[in-house]
Amino acid sequence: ETLAGLGAPGESGFWLRTGLVSNTTAGRVVSAGGIEAWLVQEDSIPLIVMDVAWKGGAASDPAEKSGTANMVSSLLDEGAGDLDAAAFQARIEDIAARISFSADNDHFTGSLSTLAEHRDEAFRLFALAVSEPRFEEDAIERIRAQIGVVIARNSDRPDWIASDTWYKAALGDHPYARSSEGTPETLGAITRDDLKEFAGRVLARDNLKISVVGAISPAELGPLLDRTFGALPEKADLPEIERREVPYRLRMPFRFGVTTATQGLQAFVRARIRLEDGTEATGYSAEAVGAKWFDKNLALSDADNHDQLRKSLELAAAAYLAAGPATPFGLFADHYNAH
Repeated sequence: ETLAGLGAPGESGFWLRTGLVSNTTAGRVVSAGGIEAWLVQEDSIPLIVMDVAWKGGAASDPAEKSGTANMVSSLLDEGAGDLDAAAFQARIEDIAARISFSADNDHFTGSLSTLAEHRDEAFRLFALAVSEPRFEEDAIERIRAQIGVVIARNSDRPDWIASDTWYKAALGDHPYARSSEGTPETLGAITRDDLKEFAGRVLARDNLKISVVGAISPAELGPLLDRTFGALPEKADLPEIERREVPYRLRMPFRFGVTTATQGLQAFVRARIRLEDGTEATGYSAEAVGAKWFDKNLALSDADNHDQLRKSLELAAAAYLAAGPATPFGLFADHYNAH
Protein backbone atom coordinates (compact mmCIF):
# COMPACT_ATOMS: atom_id res chain seq x y z
CA GLU A 1 0.00 0.00 0.00
CA THR A 2 2.63 2.47 -1.08
CA LEU A 3 2.90 5.20 -3.63
CA ALA A 4 6.43 6.33 -4.40
CA GLY A 5 8.06 8.52 -6.98
CA LEU A 6 10.16 11.53 -7.89
CA GLY A 7 8.53 14.91 -7.45
CA ALA A 8 6.40 16.49 -4.76
CA PRO A 9 2.75 15.41 -4.45
CA GLY A 10 0.68 17.23 -7.01
CA GLU A 11 3.71 18.06 -9.18
CA SER A 12 4.93 16.36 -12.33
CA GLY A 13 7.23 13.41 -11.78
CA PHE A 14 7.62 9.67 -12.15
CA TRP A 15 5.25 7.73 -9.93
CA LEU A 16 5.14 4.01 -9.24
CA ARG A 17 2.02 2.34 -7.90
CA THR A 18 2.09 -1.07 -6.24
CA GLY A 19 -1.40 -1.98 -7.43
CA LEU A 20 -2.82 -2.13 -3.91
CA VAL A 21 -3.77 1.54 -3.98
CA SER A 22 -6.18 2.69 -6.68
CA ASN A 23 -7.44 6.07 -7.82
CA THR A 24 -5.10 7.87 -5.45
CA THR A 25 -4.13 11.50 -6.02
CA ALA A 26 -2.19 13.82 -3.75
CA GLY A 27 -1.77 17.56 -3.74
CA ARG A 28 -2.24 20.93 -2.15
CA VAL A 29 -5.72 22.34 -1.61
CA VAL A 30 -6.33 26.02 -0.86
CA SER A 31 -9.83 27.07 0.12
CA ALA A 32 -11.56 30.25 -1.06
CA GLY A 33 -10.71 31.71 2.37
CA GLY A 34 -6.99 30.93 1.94
CA ILE A 35 -6.82 27.92 4.26
CA GLU A 36 -4.30 25.36 2.98
CA ALA A 37 -4.29 21.58 3.36
CA TRP A 38 -2.49 18.62 1.83
CA LEU A 39 -4.91 16.03 0.51
CA VAL A 40 -4.39 12.41 -0.45
CA GLN A 41 -7.63 11.39 -2.15
CA GLU A 42 -8.41 7.69 -1.89
CA ASP A 43 -11.94 6.76 -2.93
CA SER A 44 -11.72 2.98 -2.58
CA ILE A 45 -12.49 3.12 1.18
CA PRO A 46 -15.36 5.35 2.42
CA LEU A 47 -13.34 6.93 5.23
CA ILE A 48 -11.82 10.36 5.83
CA VAL A 49 -9.02 11.14 8.28
CA MET A 50 -7.81 14.66 9.05
CA ASP A 51 -4.78 15.53 11.18
CA VAL A 52 -4.05 19.12 12.17
CA ALA A 53 -1.21 20.75 14.09
CA TRP A 54 -0.82 24.25 15.49
CA LYS A 55 2.56 25.71 16.43
CA GLY A 56 2.51 26.36 20.15
CA GLY A 57 2.36 23.57 22.71
CA ALA A 58 3.23 22.86 26.32
CA ALA A 59 6.50 24.80 26.10
CA SER A 60 4.46 28.00 25.79
CA ASP A 61 2.70 27.38 29.13
CA PRO A 62 3.62 29.86 31.86
CA ALA A 63 5.96 28.10 34.32
CA GLU A 64 3.54 28.68 37.19
CA LYS A 65 0.69 27.12 35.17
CA SER A 66 2.42 24.33 33.29
CA GLY A 67 -0.10 21.75 32.14
CA THR A 68 -2.41 24.31 30.53
CA ALA A 69 -1.95 23.06 26.94
CA ASN A 70 -2.46 19.46 28.02
CA MET A 71 -5.62 20.39 29.94
CA VAL A 72 -7.02 22.25 26.93
CA SER A 73 -6.39 19.19 24.76
CA SER A 74 -8.48 17.10 27.16
CA LEU A 75 -11.34 19.60 27.27
CA LEU A 76 -12.01 20.61 23.65
CA ASP A 77 -14.30 17.62 23.11
CA GLU A 78 -16.02 18.09 26.48
CA GLY A 79 -18.78 20.26 25.09
CA ALA A 80 -18.76 22.95 22.40
CA GLY A 81 -21.19 25.42 20.90
CA ASP A 82 -24.74 24.58 22.01
CA LEU A 83 -23.79 21.03 23.01
CA ASP A 84 -22.75 20.18 26.56
CA ALA A 85 -20.21 17.42 27.20
CA ALA A 86 -22.75 14.57 27.18
CA ALA A 87 -24.54 15.82 24.07
CA PHE A 88 -21.29 16.43 22.21
CA GLN A 89 -19.95 12.95 22.95
CA ALA A 90 -23.31 11.38 22.09
CA ARG A 91 -23.36 13.12 18.71
CA ILE A 92 -19.85 11.89 17.93
CA GLU A 93 -20.90 8.37 18.85
CA ASP A 94 -24.09 8.60 16.76
CA ILE A 95 -22.07 9.11 13.56
CA ALA A 96 -19.26 6.71 14.57
CA ALA A 97 -16.64 9.45 14.36
CA ARG A 98 -13.53 10.03 16.46
CA ILE A 99 -12.18 13.40 17.56
CA SER A 100 -9.09 13.77 19.74
CA PHE A 101 -6.51 16.37 20.70
CA SER A 102 -3.05 16.32 22.29
CA ALA A 103 -0.16 18.66 23.07
CA ASP A 104 3.59 18.13 22.95
CA ASN A 105 6.27 20.72 23.69
CA ASP A 106 6.00 22.60 20.41
CA HIS A 107 2.66 21.70 18.86
CA PHE A 108 -1.02 21.34 19.68
CA THR A 109 -2.56 18.63 17.50
CA GLY A 110 -5.99 17.35 16.60
CA SER A 111 -7.35 14.37 14.72
CA LEU A 112 -10.69 13.53 13.10
CA SER A 113 -11.78 10.17 11.67
CA THR A 114 -15.19 9.75 10.07
CA LEU A 115 -17.20 7.75 7.56
CA ALA A 116 -17.49 9.67 4.32
CA GLU A 117 -21.28 9.70 4.52
CA HIS A 118 -21.10 11.65 7.81
CA ARG A 119 -18.28 13.98 6.82
CA ASP A 120 -20.26 17.26 7.00
CA GLU A 121 -21.50 16.61 10.53
CA ALA A 122 -18.09 15.32 11.68
CA PHE A 123 -16.30 18.41 10.37
CA ARG A 124 -19.00 20.61 11.97
CA LEU A 125 -18.37 19.00 15.37
CA PHE A 126 -14.61 19.44 14.94
CA ALA A 127 -15.17 23.11 14.07
CA LEU A 128 -17.23 23.60 17.22
CA ALA A 129 -14.54 21.96 19.34
CA VAL A 130 -11.73 24.25 18.16
CA SER A 131 -13.67 27.51 17.78
CA GLU A 132 -16.41 27.32 20.43
CA PRO A 133 -15.21 25.14 23.34
CA ARG A 134 -17.43 25.52 26.40
CA PHE A 135 -14.84 24.86 29.16
CA GLU A 136 -17.62 24.15 31.65
CA GLU A 137 -16.57 24.16 35.30
CA ASP A 138 -17.75 20.61 36.02
CA ALA A 139 -15.79 19.29 33.03
CA ILE A 140 -12.73 21.30 34.08
CA GLU A 141 -12.76 19.80 37.57
CA ARG A 142 -13.36 16.28 36.26
CA ILE A 143 -10.43 16.54 33.82
CA ARG A 144 -8.26 18.19 36.49
CA ALA A 145 -8.89 15.20 38.76
CA GLN A 146 -8.06 12.73 35.99
CA ILE A 147 -4.77 14.48 35.18
CA GLY A 148 -3.99 14.64 38.90
CA VAL A 149 -4.24 10.85 39.05
CA VAL A 150 -1.78 10.58 36.14
CA ILE A 151 0.67 12.93 37.89
CA ALA A 152 0.42 10.96 41.15
CA ARG A 153 0.92 7.65 39.34
CA ASN A 154 3.94 8.97 37.44
CA SER A 155 5.57 10.18 40.68
CA ASP A 156 5.84 6.52 41.78
CA ARG A 157 7.22 5.14 38.51
CA PRO A 158 11.02 4.66 38.53
CA ASP A 159 11.32 5.24 34.77
CA TRP A 160 9.38 8.51 34.96
CA ILE A 161 11.39 9.69 37.98
CA ALA A 162 14.66 8.96 36.18
CA SER A 163 13.50 10.76 33.03
CA ASP A 164 12.23 13.78 34.98
CA THR A 165 15.50 14.01 36.93
CA TRP A 166 17.58 13.83 33.76
CA TYR A 167 15.62 16.56 31.97
CA LYS A 168 15.82 18.90 34.95
CA ALA A 169 19.57 18.32 35.33
CA ALA A 170 20.21 18.79 31.60
CA LEU A 171 17.80 21.62 30.81
CA GLY A 172 17.37 23.49 34.09
CA ASP A 173 14.36 25.83 33.94
CA HIS A 174 13.81 25.46 30.20
CA PRO A 175 10.18 24.53 29.38
CA TYR A 176 11.38 21.27 27.83
CA ALA A 177 12.37 20.16 31.33
CA ARG A 178 8.78 20.39 32.53
CA SER A 179 6.19 17.64 32.33
CA SER A 180 3.36 18.49 29.93
CA GLU A 181 0.87 17.42 32.60
CA GLY A 182 2.29 19.96 35.05
CA THR A 183 2.63 19.43 38.80
CA PRO A 184 -0.08 19.22 41.47
CA GLU A 185 0.59 22.89 42.26
CA THR A 186 0.52 24.22 38.68
CA LEU A 187 -2.44 22.02 37.76
CA GLY A 188 -4.40 23.43 40.67
CA ALA A 189 -3.58 26.99 39.63
CA ILE A 190 -5.06 26.71 36.12
CA THR A 191 -8.35 28.60 35.75
CA ARG A 192 -11.07 28.63 33.11
CA ASP A 193 -9.73 31.98 31.91
CA ASP A 194 -6.27 30.40 31.42
CA LEU A 195 -7.78 27.68 29.25
CA LYS A 196 -9.73 30.18 27.15
CA GLU A 197 -6.64 32.37 26.82
CA PHE A 198 -4.52 29.46 25.55
CA ALA A 199 -7.14 28.40 22.99
CA GLY A 200 -7.60 31.97 21.77
CA ARG A 201 -3.86 32.57 21.56
CA VAL A 202 -2.73 29.33 19.91
CA LEU A 203 -5.65 27.99 17.84
CA ALA A 204 -5.40 30.32 14.86
CA ARG A 205 -5.09 30.05 11.08
CA ASP A 206 -1.55 31.30 10.40
CA ASN A 207 0.16 28.63 12.55
CA LEU A 208 -2.01 25.75 11.33
CA LYS A 209 -0.99 22.73 9.21
CA ILE A 210 -3.66 20.36 7.86
CA SER A 211 -3.48 16.97 6.16
CA VAL A 212 -6.47 14.99 4.92
CA VAL A 213 -6.61 11.42 3.58
CA GLY A 214 -9.64 9.59 2.25
CA ALA A 215 -12.73 9.68 0.09
CA ILE A 216 -12.99 13.39 -0.54
CA SER A 217 -12.10 15.52 -3.57
CA PRO A 218 -10.31 18.89 -3.58
CA ALA A 219 -13.56 20.60 -4.63
CA GLU A 220 -15.35 19.06 -1.64
CA LEU A 221 -12.55 19.74 0.83
CA GLY A 222 -12.13 23.45 0.09
CA PRO A 223 -15.50 24.62 1.46
CA LEU A 224 -15.13 22.26 4.44
CA LEU A 225 -11.83 23.91 5.36
CA ASP A 226 -13.46 27.33 5.46
CA ARG A 227 -16.41 26.08 7.50
CA THR A 228 -14.15 24.20 9.92
CA PHE A 229 -11.35 26.71 10.48
CA GLY A 230 -12.64 30.00 9.09
CA ALA A 231 -13.91 31.20 12.49
CA LEU A 232 -10.47 30.92 14.10
CA PRO A 233 -8.36 34.08 14.62
CA GLU A 234 -6.26 35.00 11.62
CA LYS A 235 -3.00 35.11 13.58
CA ALA A 236 -1.72 33.27 16.64
CA ASP A 237 -0.26 35.19 19.55
CA LEU A 238 2.97 33.27 20.12
CA PRO A 239 6.33 34.43 21.46
CA GLU A 240 8.52 35.42 18.55
CA ILE A 241 11.71 35.46 20.64
CA GLU A 242 12.01 33.25 23.71
CA ARG A 243 14.93 33.43 26.16
CA ARG A 244 15.94 30.73 28.66
CA GLU A 245 18.91 30.00 30.90
CA VAL A 246 20.54 26.77 31.97
CA PRO A 247 23.27 26.55 34.66
CA TYR A 248 26.55 24.85 33.87
CA ARG A 249 29.72 23.85 35.75
CA LEU A 250 33.16 23.88 34.13
CA ARG A 251 35.32 20.77 34.18
CA MET A 252 38.33 22.92 35.12
CA PRO A 253 38.60 26.47 36.51
CA PHE A 254 38.93 29.12 33.81
CA ARG A 255 40.74 32.34 34.73
CA PHE A 256 40.27 35.49 32.68
CA GLY A 257 40.92 39.08 33.67
CA VAL A 258 39.94 39.73 37.27
CA THR A 259 38.02 36.53 37.95
CA THR A 260 38.17 32.75 37.82
CA ALA A 261 35.06 30.96 36.59
CA THR A 262 34.04 27.52 37.81
CA GLN A 263 30.35 27.71 36.92
CA GLY A 264 27.93 30.00 35.16
CA LEU A 265 24.80 30.35 33.07
CA GLN A 266 24.15 29.48 29.43
CA ALA A 267 21.64 31.73 27.66
CA PHE A 268 19.47 30.16 24.95
CA VAL A 269 17.44 32.15 22.43
CA ARG A 270 14.76 30.72 20.18
CA ALA A 271 13.54 33.07 17.43
CA ARG A 272 10.75 32.56 14.91
CA ILE A 273 10.98 34.46 11.62
CA ARG A 274 8.64 34.93 8.68
CA LEU A 275 9.99 35.40 5.15
CA GLU A 276 8.43 37.52 2.40
CA ASP A 277 6.66 34.51 0.88
CA GLY A 278 5.04 33.64 4.23
CA THR A 279 7.39 30.75 5.00
CA GLU A 280 8.31 30.50 8.68
CA ALA A 281 11.36 29.03 10.38
CA THR A 282 12.66 28.69 13.92
CA GLY A 283 16.31 29.18 14.87
CA TYR A 284 18.31 28.68 18.05
CA SER A 285 21.40 30.26 19.55
CA ALA A 286 23.32 29.85 22.81
CA GLU A 287 26.00 31.86 24.58
CA ALA A 288 27.60 31.81 28.02
CA VAL A 289 26.46 34.57 30.35
CA GLY A 290 29.87 35.30 31.86
CA ALA A 291 30.35 37.59 34.84
CA LYS A 292 33.24 40.06 34.39
CA TRP A 293 33.54 39.13 30.73
CA PHE A 294 32.53 42.60 29.56
CA ASP A 295 32.15 44.81 32.63
CA LYS A 296 35.26 44.46 34.85
CA ASN A 297 33.91 46.65 37.66
CA LEU A 298 34.77 44.82 40.91
CA ALA A 299 32.05 46.74 42.73
CA LEU A 300 29.47 44.72 40.78
CA SER A 301 28.65 41.18 41.83
CA ASP A 302 28.31 38.23 39.46
CA ALA A 303 24.54 38.56 39.81
CA ASP A 304 24.78 42.24 38.80
CA ASN A 305 26.73 41.29 35.68
CA HIS A 306 24.22 38.57 34.82
CA ASP A 307 21.40 41.11 35.10
CA GLN A 308 23.28 43.47 32.77
CA LEU A 309 23.62 40.75 30.14
CA ARG A 310 19.99 39.69 30.51
CA LYS A 311 18.99 43.31 29.97
CA SER A 312 21.06 43.50 26.78
CA LEU A 313 19.26 40.42 25.43
CA GLU A 314 15.91 41.89 26.44
CA LEU A 315 16.66 45.19 24.68
CA ALA A 316 17.93 43.45 21.55
CA ALA A 317 14.83 41.21 21.37
CA ALA A 318 12.50 44.19 21.80
CA ALA A 319 14.35 46.19 19.13
CA TYR A 320 14.32 43.36 16.60
CA LEU A 321 10.62 42.65 17.17
CA ALA A 322 9.79 46.32 16.67
CA ALA A 323 11.88 46.61 13.49
CA GLY A 324 10.44 46.23 10.02
CA PRO A 325 11.40 43.48 7.55
CA ALA A 326 15.15 43.24 6.93
CA THR A 327 17.94 40.79 6.22
CA PRO A 328 19.78 39.27 9.21
CA PHE A 329 22.78 41.53 8.56
CA GLY A 330 20.45 44.45 8.05
CA LEU A 331 18.91 43.95 11.48
CA PHE A 332 22.38 43.75 13.02
CA ALA A 333 23.65 46.85 11.21
CA ASP A 334 20.55 48.94 11.94
CA HIS A 335 20.84 48.29 15.68
CA TYR A 336 24.60 48.17 16.13
CA ASN A 337 25.08 51.72 17.41
CA ALA A 338 22.04 51.62 19.67
CA HIS A 339 23.20 48.34 21.19
